[in-house]
Amino acid sequence: MESREDTRTLLSSKRHRGWTHALFAIALVAAAQWHTARVAMFQGFAPYDDEGYLLVSLRQYAHGSALYDTLSSEYGPAYFEILTFVFRVFGLDFTHTAGRWFTVVIWLGTSATCGLVVYRVTERLLLAVCTQLLVFNALLRLCAEPLHPGGLLCLTLSAIVLAGSFLDTRPGIAAPVVGALLGIATLIKANVGGFALVSTLFALAAAAHPRRPYVIGAIGGAAVLLPLALMARDIAQPSVAIFAVTVSFAMAAIALVQTKYPAPKEAISWRTVIVMLASVALTCLLVCLIQLLRGTTMQGLLRGIVLDPIRHPGLFAVPLILPASLARWTIASFAAALLYAGVRRRWAAHRWALATQGIVQLLVGTLFCIAAMGYALAVASWPVPGRALFPRAVVLARSALWYTVPFLWTAHIRFEPDTRIAATTRSFGTSLLLAIAVLQMLHAYPVAGSQQAWATFSFILVGVVTFARGWDTTIRIAQARRATAIAAHASVTTLGTALVILALLSSLVIRKLYDTKFAIAVPLDLPGAEDVRVPVELGNDLRAVTAALRARCPRFVTLPGLNSFYLFTGLPPPTSRNNNAALTLYPTATQAEIVDQIAHLAPPVCAVRNRVGMKFYLRMTRRTDDSPLRRYIQRQFDTTGVYGRYEVMVRRDNAPST
Repeated sequence: MESREDTRTLLSSKRHRGWTHALFAIALVAAAQWHTARVAMFQGFAPYDDEGYLLVSLRQYAHGSALYDTLSSEYGPAYFEILTFVFRVFGLDFTHTAGRWFTVVIWLGTSATCGLVVYRVTERLLLAVCTQLLVFNALLRLCAEPLHPGGLLCLTLSAIVLAGSFLDTRPGIAAPVVGALLGIATLIKANVGGFALVSTLFALAAAAHPRRPYVIGAIGGAAVLLPLALMARDIAQPSVAIFAVTVSFAMAAIALVQTKYPAPKEAISWRTVIVMLASVALTCLLVCLIQLLRGTTMQGLLRGIVLDPIRHPGLFAVPLILPASLARWTIASFAAALLYAGVRRRWAAHRWALATQGIVQLLVGTLFCIAAMGYALAVASWPVPGRALFPRAVVLARSALWYTVPFLWTAHIRFEPDTRIAATTRSFGTSLLLAIAVLQMLHAYPVAGSQQAWATFSFILVGVVTFARGWDTTIRIAQARRATAIAAHASVTTLGTALVILALLSSLVIRKLYDTKFAIAVPLDLPGAEDVRVPVELGNDLRAVTAALRARCPRFVTLPGLNSFYLFTGLPPPTSRNNNAALTLYPTATQAEIVDQIAHLAPPVCAVRNRVGMKFYLRMTRRTDDSPLRRYIQRQFDTTGVYGRYEVMVRRDNAPST
């Protein structure tokens, strides 16, 4: 009895030291990444200006505007509550500088949390640090859209996986934490939170004890059919159909393989599931109650949280173009998963088969990491020399990851010759990670912009976990012979070190590129954005537009939403409906109300139009009629100045309201 207690104490002490070392190493890497994050974040200014829209919306919310009733937004109330609380606690104003510093913290926090997830699942510090470096690189897209809810969602999803990995060992603490995080994610962006909730329920059902096949089948079936149901509106489009089929079959393969690994006796209880769901409901109730106390109506909450997200695919879409061959590739992968599920036990009886499995997982895991990072960087608009000269390379990078999606089920394969070894694996953490990674691909529907990078960063974690399982299998198979074990250990250690070196080199290249770009950029030198650096010509254009507005425009409207000019000029927007996609997201009646508000403003009234942005939004819109807002500005405003891509226009004093 004493020996068992001594063994448990020794293992506990060893794990405690391991976590101490992991936290120290990850904090050290985050400190080293601080310079790159600061330099990358404080340069550039996106022409579509999501940053300005979010800052203006947050300012209006902080000043008491009722969300969804007087202040329109397509994002959930939790986003506004969290950011308002954080900025108020630290005494910050909603400016470009403060918003970008906040995003730096989110960026570093997400990559650090991902490193901790991998350490929790694999207990290998080398791979945890590698993950942290790769995820940091993959989330460079945050620099283009500071303060976007996508960054906060990346951190929340990472935290869900980290906390969820403790549901099997510390359910009393983990269950309410996971539930609260799921509630927050749902009320930041309903689709992302909904996908995460279904993924978590799927992982919990598969790990619950005693096993209830009909419950697992129901939740697994819902997860598999979710992509098809979500995209039913556009399923006739070939690319959308390929998208839905790929995600559905990837989820089906994961469910199929997972059923071949029964839950151990110490599996998660249904009480844990109930506590987690109660925490989800309580968090959502609390967030909504805060909004009701601030003045938002029940109708406004229903519209902002549920109805508007449902209508979104019919109003605005950036389609994800996928190769037709991906569908055949997906079917082939599912057939391979079906074959593996049938021969798994006989496969595990052959040492040569397990050795092959380990080598394949090592290679596939490495491929996942490279493809995920390359895909994210390809859509990140980062300054890669020669990008414009090699568009084919960019297309290949964007497509490579999708060919790995159908094979995510390989991360579930683990070395399991006896129950003693099976009990030491972090199987639930991997199950949760895989389910979340697959369904979060749906974040790229209907708008496949920055959502692509935010939906795919978790594939790096899957790749590293797959690599770790291949590592375990290779070493354990080789343990029968000492010389072979030493050679195998040296080989996989070398491969793991090479992966870390690749991550370090990519980080150094990114740092050098951004340092070079930062050195030739100039400070924007506008209120609240003094530390932001932009190319010389863009800086001159933005300052010239700001000066022109200050000189003759006490009131102005922007098309599409260029809300940063309200912050630069210090002038208030004429309406609380300032979405930069107003031409597509606002219904005709709402646009008519905006036109009426502008028409009744005392002259002079100006407009700022971004010609490049207008072309983009008109291309993406699904409306067949002409926008009242666009028609009003075209007919009633005259151009008085052109500054690069920006036009400053002045309304005729006798402009009618229609």
